[in-house]
Order: sequence, then C-alpha cells, then structure tokens
Amino acid sequence: MPVVDWALAGGLAALTVWSRLPFRARLLPTWDAVQFALALTDYDVVRHQPHPPGYILFVAAGRILAYLVGDGLGALTLLSVLTSAVAVGLLYHLAWRLYDRPTAVLAALLLLTSPLFWFHGVMPLSYAAEAALATAVASLSWALRDGRRWLLAVSALVLGLGGGVRQSILVVLFPLWLGAVWASSRRWASVLGALALLGGAVLVWLVPMLWLAGGIQRYVDAGLELYASTVRATTVLDPSGQWARLCSSASGSSCRSCSGR
Repeated sequence: MPVVDWALAGGLAALTVWSRLPFRARLLPTWDAVQFALALTDYDVVRHQPHPPGYILFVAAGRILAYLVGDGLGALTLLSVLTSAVAVGLLYHLAWRLYDRPTAVLAALLLLTSPLFWFHGVMPLSYAAEAALATAVASLSWALRDGRRWLLAVSALVLGLGGGVRQSILVVLFPLWLGAVWASSRRWASVLGALALLGGAVLVWLVPMLWLAGGIQRYVDAGLELYASTVRATTVLDPSGQWARLCSSASGSSCRSCSGR
C-alpha cells in the first residue's frame, strides 16, 4: 500500500484503541470471562478454566500481559482492545487490496463503530482476538494469489497458531485457506508442505493443552460434557427440539408455541 494508506490504517487502529480504553470492563461480566480469569493462575480445561476447547494461546497471551500490567482482568481487557485495533488495521489493508481506498476507509470505519465489535473489544473475552486472526488469515489467503511462495508458510503458521487462540478459526477458515493454497500453486508438493506446516503449528499448542488436561480422554470427556449440558439444547442436533422452542420464545411467540403444543 502507499504510505498514505498505511497512515490511514494506523490512524484508524489508534482511534480504535483511544475509543475503547475509557469503556474497558472493570469487572468480570460473564461466566466465560470468569473462567478465563481463573485460567490465568490455574489452567484446567476439565474444570472449565477455561471451558473446552481450551483457548490455550489466548490464556498464554493473557498471562504474559498480566505479568506486565500486574492485573489479570486488566490484561484480558487490554488484549481485547489491542487486537480490536489490529483487526481494524488489517481490514483496511484487506479492503484496499480487494477494492480501493474509499472502500477500505468505509470498511474500517464500519468495523470500528460496530456496537457488537465495540462491546467485545472492551470485554475480557477472546472474540476480538479471533476477529484479528480471521482477518489476517483472509488477507494472507488473498495475497497468495500473487504467487509469493513464502506466504504459504506464513499463512499456514498464522492459521495453525490462531487455532490455539480460538479453535473455531481452524474449522471455519481452513477451507478458504486450503482453496487459496491450491489456487496459488496447483502443485501437490506445495499443498502438502503447507499442510505439514499447518499441522506442526497446531501441535505446538495442542500437545501441551492435552497434557495439561490429563490426556486425550479427559479432554474429550470435558468437551462432550459441555456439549451435552449446554450446547446441544441450542442446536438443531438436539432430538427434543428445544432449540425451536427457544427460538419461538425469543421471537415473542405465543405460550402455545413455547410449550411445543
């Protein structure tokens, strides 16, 4: 990008930090936030510190910041503020590559002022970090079209390590990344090499996380317990159909709809 666009991206990122700092959380507002805070001193996925699937690299980053600022809550909220700024800057860069300067400015401003993004940007949660990493993976995947082979390695490492921050990144963005890798090289050797790097990056955080959980079986059991107790009732996979009744209740339907009659 031209210097003026780097300046605009940096300025909007700085504006993101400035606009979030006065509103950052002073208390732990949700149970997930409590779990992340507990994990800063005692990481235990089985006891939901934090809850499965683990978010081990997010907790590690929080621990480093907590050591620097001396406050666990402050560290987690600061991490959200900073990654919000990174997400805005990266979105500007991606929109500029895809379209032009006016589109990049508009896209970055819309993200900066989004109420939901703003909310998560001041909370001690991992969603802002996920936004930054997802945008980075998307930007690197698009950049692969230029044929620069070294980006294969960088994109694989970012996606693989990003999965240690939020495992959902791997599930959602792996198809996009794999398609971009194939389109950029059309060579099985390059694709397999990129997949090997991705696998190695995942193992960097997956092996320690499984070890800290007490083994694969305990980790899997913790995830299944969370799914059965909390997640299943809100998905279409629930055979009781409770998710449909929840949707009806949330939309203000009649009591007859809510009761399933």
